[in-house]
Amino acid sequence: VVTVNNVAPTIEVLDATVAIDEAGAVTVTAIFDDVPADSHRVEIAWGDGSLSTFIIPAGNKAFARTHFFYDDDPTATPSDGVDIRVRVTDDDRGVATGSVTTTVHNLAPTDVELDVKPGSPGTSTIVEGDNTSFRVSWSDAGSNDSHTVSVDWGDGTSDSVVVVDGRRSLDLVHRFIDDDPSDTSRDIYDIAVTVTVDDTGAAAITVPVTVENAAPSLFGPAGNISLRLNDITTTDDDGVDEDAPLTLRGLLADDGFADDHIVTIDWGDGTNDTVEVTPSGERYRFFEATHRYADDNPSGTPADIYTVAVTATDDDGEIAQAELDVEVRDVAPLVLPAGAQAVQYSDPIAEIVFVAVDVVGDDL
Repeated sequence: VVTVNNVAPTIEVLDATVAIDEAGAVTVTAIFDDVPADSHRVEIAWGDGSLSTFIIPAGNKAFARTHFFYDDDPTATPSDGVDIRVRVTDDDRGVATGSVTTTVHNLAPTDVELDVKPGSPGTSTIVEGDNTSFRVSWSDAGSNDSHTVSVDWGDGTSDSVVVVDGRRSLDLVHRFIDDDPSDTSRDIYDIAVTVTVDDTGAAAITVPVTVENAAPSLFGPAGNISLRLNDITTTDDDGVDEDAPLTLRGLLADDGFADDHIVTIDWGDGTNDTVEVTPSGERYRFFEATHRYADDNPSGTPADIYTVAVTATDDDGEIAQAELDVEVRDVAPLVLPAGAQAVQYSDPIAEIVFVAVDVVGDDL
């Protein structure tokens, strides 16, 4: 009986591409020695969790295999070494092993773009107070990389979002609450976008956008504004007695949440009032003013109509106007005794004094 013992293979040469950028290819080449009659099973553990397995027929003693690395792992490093392990097993279970190292370099993202109102070509105008959509897009050869998108909106606010799962775009919504500075119909904001990969590379872009001022508007039961008399809200069909207090209460709306406003009220009788309306942090804000009509003018009528004209001007010069008619009624004079007066019952003729009382604006 003759016993023939198997001779295990030996790896004579094992090489790999020294370094690549992520998404690049590494080629492993090897030459091994064994008896000519053996076939061999080769396993390559690439170091990124993937495994290649193939058979080399008898008589062949060399191989070359290529593999793509889509990320330099672990994260937070500009490059990483990868240990590639090779195992050659002959058909009699003889084994030879070896390893070789390659380096995978991270690549920074590129081609960062900011699209205003994506999907709506020709409608890139931004108005203060509007919720405006934006899309950030970029490229990166490392298909397994995650990214942090940081946006400085240029108005003192910013956003930062982590994007995973191989996505290369991010949709955002932002509201510019004011076109700043004041006294302009529109202003330029520089939006700065930075895309940072999880392996320390970054790319940035700055895009100027124009934010237009939004004109204010006036609202109320009478189409624009409302009147309140003695805490009773009236419409333009109701009236007020001359010399009685009347309160005008208005609702002002402006999509520029940070805008200041000056409200000018022309009462229609030659007098005016001005009200300053400061930002409330909301679209809507209230104002009010109190007035007395000294007379229903012209004379000789039981009531007269006054047109109240209201103008609201924001700090960028845009205006809203509204009018409301109010009826001012004449108040009849009163005739009253001039105090207590003594009269003798036996006097044939007695003189009693009366006084007439009316509002200041009326002649008697």
